[in-house]
Parts: sequence; structure tokens; C-alpha cells
Amino acid sequence: DCTLEVSDGAAQAVRLSGGLRHRLVPAGGARDAHGAAARHGSHAAGRRGSRDPSAAGELASANFLGYLAGALLAATPRLPGSRRTWLLRALALSACTTGAMACASSYTTFLTLRFVGGVASAFVLVLASALVLDRLHTAGRPDLAAVHFAGVGAGMALSAVLVSSLTAWGWGWRTLWLASGLTALG
Repeated sequence: DCTLEVSDGAAQAVRLSGGLRHRLVPAGGARDAHGAAARHGSHAAGRRGSRDPSAAGELASANFLGYLAGALLAATPRLPGSRRTWLLRALALSACTTGAMACASSYTTFLTLRFVGGVASAFVLVLASALVLDRLHTAGRPDLAAVHFAGVGAGMALSAVLVSSLTAWGWGWRTLWLASGLTALG
């Protein structure tokens, strides 16, 4: 949502890079951090053992239910305030809920954080897309919309490298979540 007094091409590049980053963090990074960290035991804290597949499924379901709720809320035409403010808050909340997974010690807390993280991620998807696609349309460049959505794939790739590296260096699941949250803030 940057508006700079520079050439049209440079301004479009700034908007697209912002849109790409907004898609990179919550949709790609947090989602893949969940998958990787779950494989390393975080998904069942306070539950039937450190690698319970049903617990991992329940956590993913809480996250997906959050996505649904967040998408419906973010698409509400009467959302008070500016879309940009909501977007920035949702980005921060997504990063915080991802990092907070490192501190969670009960299964209920895990479920709650994944649900809230899903809500925040959906807000980012809907609002970043609306802002970036509106700007691209106004600039007469709707052909560049794919660059915005490439952020999800870039987030997945970044998350895979981050989590794989930390795992190879012997770090535990709490570090995986914390590093993912800190990366999202950066």
C-alpha cells in the first residue's frame, strides 16, 4: 500500500513487493511452520503423546476454521476503519500468534493460537489482495496480479529453508515456531 512520488514503474514495483511480502508471511510461512513444527512434536503438547496424528489434524482444522471466519469477517463491507490499518494489524497478529506457539504449553492454547492465526492470515489475504489488486487495476496493470499471489509460494519456500536449517542444526520445535514468528515480523 505504498504510494511514492516516483515513476509509475517504480511505484508499481514497490506496491507489488509489499503485496508479495504481505502474502509471504502469513499464508506461506505460518502454515508451513505449523507443518514442520508439528512433525517435530509441538502438535501434541498436553495431549496423548508427542506425535499424535489426530492432534495435528485438530490443530490444522482450528487453523482452517480461523481462515474461514477471518475471510468472512474481512470481506464485510462495513468493516470500520481503513483496510490498510486492518491489514497491518493482521500482519502483526499473524506473526505474534506464530511466535507464541513456542510458549504454548497446553493443547487448548495451541488450538486457540492456530485459530486466531488463521483469522489473521485470512484478513491479510483478503485485505492485501484488495489493496494491491485495486492499485494494479488503477495503474492499468492487472497482468501483474500473479506477482502478488506468488508470495504464498515464496513464504512456503522461505519457511522450508528456515525450518529445515534449524532442524538440521538440532533446534527443537519451540525454536522453529519462535524463528518463524520473528521472521514474519522482520
